[in-house]
Amino acid sequence: APRWMISAKRLRLPRSPVSFLEPFNMVEKTATIRNEQGIHCRPSAMIVRFASEYSGQIMVTGERGATALRSILELMAMELFPGTTVNIRVNGPDEERFCDDLVDIFQTHFDFPARE
Repeated sequence: APRWMISAKRLRLPRSPVSFLEPFNMVEKTATIRNEQGIHCRPSAMIVRFASEYSGQIMVTGERGATALRSILELMAMELFPGTTVNIRVNGPDEERFCDDLVDIFQTHFDFPARE
C-alpha cells in the first residue's frame, strides 16, 4: 500500500471545537449584543485580541455557529447583530472573572467613527 494510505489510517481528526470543554469544570454565561452595527471587524479584532491573552479554553456559541475566539473571521461569520444572544463558556484559571469580562465586551456599545 502507498505510504500516504498507511499514514492516513493513523491520522486522527480533531474533535469538535465544543468537545474540549469539560461540562462540569466551566463557567457559562449569556450576553446580548448591544452594538448598533453588531460585532463587525473592529469589535471582532478587539474581542479576539482580548481572548488571546487567556490561557484557558473559551467557546462562544450563537445561532449561526461557534468559535473558540482564535479567529476574527470565525467570529464575524457568526453574524452577531444587535439583539443576538451568545452563550460564553470559559474553562481555566480565574474563569469566573474572565467570563464576566467577555460578557461585558460582547455587550459593549463600541464607539468607532464611521468610515467614509
